Parts: sequence; structure tokens; C-alpha cells
Amino acid sequence: MTMKRSPSPLEHDRSDSDPREKKARQQISVEPFGTHECSRVLLQESSRLYALCPNMVSEHLAEEPILRIASLALADLKTAVELATVTLLLKKLYKYVKAEQEEHARGQLIDMIASADPALFFPFCRHPQLMEAEAKEFYRRMKRALNRRVPNRLEAVQWICAYVTRRLLGDQTSCSPLLLGKPGCGKSELATQAAEAMAEAGISAQAIFQPLTQDDSFRVDNSGAMRLLGTSFHYSNGKPGSLYDAVSKPETGVGLVLLDEADKTSFRDYLIGLLDPKTPLADNFIRELWTQMDMRSKSLMLLTANDPAPLNRGPDDPLWSRLDPVRLPAYTPAEMIELAVTL
Repeated sequence: MTMKRSPSPLEHDRSDSDPREKKARQQISVEPFGTHECSRVLLQESSRLYALCPNMVSEHLAEEPILRIASLALADLKTAVELATVTLLLKKLYKYVKAEQEEHARGQLIDMIASADPALFFPFCRHPQLMEAEAKEFYRRMKRALNRRVPNRLEAVQWICAYVTRRLLGDQTSCSPLLLGKPGCGKSELATQAAEAMAEAGISAQAIFQPLTQDDSFRVDNSGAMRLLGTSFHYSNGKPGSLYDAVSKPETGVGLVLLDEADKTSFRDYLIGLLDPKTPLADNFIRELWTQMDMRSKSLMLLTANDPAPLNRGPDDPLWSRLDPVRLPAYTPAEMIELAVTL
């Protein structure tokens, strides 16, 4: 049974009421800092956390020694406001770790934040993963790899590769492909193989399988939703979700989420939130510490369905408007043999 944590001292000491952090957040200077000044400030905050938990923190230090998340952000720091934002995250991490009495929970907090990709936490660290000059070649290589892995699905392959390329160029408004077809037509396999094809084309990707059926229903509080987006830090069994586990690694380009059997879910708002480009895609565990986190820049969504009707309630349907449907016909006997040989 999930137990609620006892309120920690930190719950009554939010950053909004801390005059020092409030002052840091309200800095308005836009004068650039030199690398030396940034390093000095970040080293000071990293040292405080190291003094608190030296054994836990040591493996997350860069050569400076600065926490790895801050060291990675250093290359993008240009203003006092940006430096203050990174510093604020380190201060918050220190306060949460200091307030936490359980050794395991302390280690979990440090492990989840200290070496994470700063792009999930700071907007100024988010950049397109493809340049315009690279896009055509990436698209060609990914399409070739995916066609080889899943033959006889030319239209769907083009659809997926075009979507992935647009997103990697920084287009967050691209609608997510919805692969439609009867069971056995290769929808799930195509989506799963897309991550491998991306890697062949030069962008590391990790596939995350998220079934949307559980006893003929899908609720926001069931294990499926918790598995993808995590559970609150304030629960005794709270932990980050599978999406954060994948995309928090700096070496991972994107997480490719397969939302399988989307037509079977009754929780449409959950899907809309996942697909809405204007809504930050936050992990429930991490946002307790940093409400500005957003995984969307490193997350791609593919959906499968047998029947489009439950997903389309008319021209103004907020869910359907975020989908780009493509229908997959059933495999012929000859195509089934070719697919079996390929796999």
C-alpha cells in the first residue's frame, strides 16, 4: 500500500518564501558572465552538497569539480539570470537532500538530478538536435533503416521519418503519427523499430512501450500512468517514471514513446496532456523539486489504434487535432514471410 510521507521541514520552506532565492530569481541583469565567474559560483554550490553527502555526490562531479548537470549547463550560460537559475536548482537540491532523513531517498534525489541532462531543466539549454543541412541525410538514412527492418510499410515509414525529422529540427507542433490497422498489421513493431532506425541514422533513441489498456480501462492513477511519468516524491514509494529514466541521460537523444492501443483508453485528458506541445511534459517525481522541468524537447510520441472512432469526436476534438493518422493494411501471406525472415 502506498503511504504518504510525513511532511518534511522543506514543505514549509518553499523557494517563494525564501528571500535569498526570491532575490536570485528576480535578477534582471542581462550582462554575460565569464566562464570563470560561472564556474566559481557553481563550484561553491556543488561543494555545499558534497560536504553534506560526499560519498553520494562524488560520482556525479565533473572535473571542475562541479555537479555534472551544472557543468553541462555551463556551455550555454550567457547571462546573470541563467546563472541564477542553475544556482537555484542546486540550492533546491541541497535543501531537499538536507531535509530528507532517509538515506535511500537522499541518494535517489542526488542520482536523479546531479548528472541529468540540463535541457530538461533549463530552456536556454534546449537546442535542435538536427541542423537544416543535416536533415535530408538523416531522413534518408532513417527511412532506409526502417524500411529494411519493417518491409512493405512504405507510407507509414515515410510518415514516421518525416515526423521524427521535423521534431529533431525543433518543430514542437508536429502532430504525432497514429498508426491505424487491425491486429497483426505491424503497428507496434514499426513503432518499436523506429528507435533502432533513428540510432542507425545518427541520433540515439530509447523506445518506451506504454500500453493504454489495463482491465479494459486506463486511469490517470493506475500503474501504467505512474510508470511513464512517475509518482510524487512525497509518497514513500515515489520514483521517477520510465520516460525521465530514459531522457535524463545526456547521451540519450530522445525517448520514443509508443502509446499502444490508444483507442482502448477512456482517459482522453491524459493523452491530450501528453501530446499538447504547449503543456510542459513533467515527471511527477522531479517536478516536486523543479516545477519548470519539461521533457518535451527530448520526447517523441507514436500511437497505435485499431479503430479511430474513439479518438475522433469531431473537427474540434482536441485529441484528434494532435494526431496524424496513417492506415496500415493487413500483411499478405508473402509479406508475412518476408517480415518473419527480416525479424
